[in-house]
Amino acid sequence: MTDPDLVLKKLARIESCLQDLHDLARPEDLTNDLREQRFVEHTLQIAIQSAIDAAAHVVADERLGEPRTQRELFDFLARAGWIEAKAVTPYQNFHHALRPLPSASLRPTTCTPRNGPLGSSKNERMPSEHHTCSSCAM
Repeated sequence: MTDPDLVLKKLARIESCLQDLHDLARPEDLTNDLREQRFVEHTLQIAIQSAIDAAAHVVADERLGEPRTQRELFDFLARAGWIEAKAVTPYQNFHHALRPLPSASLRPTTCTPRNGPLGSSKNERMPSEHHTCSSCAM
């Protein structure tokens, strides 16, 4: 059974990250301030990982399927009615939306090989995921 407290904790973490970006980030300094770039990158990574963790928890506990990719976590949630299908599209195109940012080291979670546990109650592991796009070295 899905633990609502865990999901709420992950959602609160996402809201906190978004609020920090809204209150503290200085977009005008992204091109010339490494510390600002790192703050934005790290805060986005925390928010994204929290979304993935929450999705993995629900998918595993509700037995919605066995995702082969992180994106499939959100596809399963949409098919089961946990989120709207249109919410999956931004995730699908997220890495392309980030390409204009000045930091060459910025690589979204979807472009990182994933072999670790996804937070399921059984500590199941997802097969390696290798995303390929023109902006990735994979």
